[in-house]
Amino acid sequence: MAEPQNQTSALRRRNLEDSVVLAMQDAWAVALLGPRQSGKSTLAKMLVADRLPADYLTLDEQATRSLALGDPEGFIAGLTRRTVIDEVQRAPELLLAIKVRLDRDDTPGQLLLT
Repeated sequence: MAEPQNQTSALRRRNLEDSVVLAMQDAWAVALLGPRQSGKSTLAKMLVADRLPADYLTLDEQATRSLALGDPEGFIAGLTRRTVIDEVQRAPELLLAIKVRLDRDDTPGQLLLT
């Protein structure tokens, strides 16, 4: 007998949550990658609300994206605690600033990128 769809979805979601939380304990930064509309942002928001306390920023917001594009190094330097940066591909200039930060600070779990 096959599992109902909602149980299977809940198990997959739980497995993903556990994997991300574990990865954030070891890695300086973690990226959630996948196709559009696959639940990356939803998963990140759920983790922030429940299991992974963090600030949440989305580069879909014009004001946030403008700050990130205007001063990528300053934007990243201004992050004072674990942060989710959703839609990071909208500001590719941030990637070098993120690399520089992670090269200087090896604290696990600094950034979750989608």
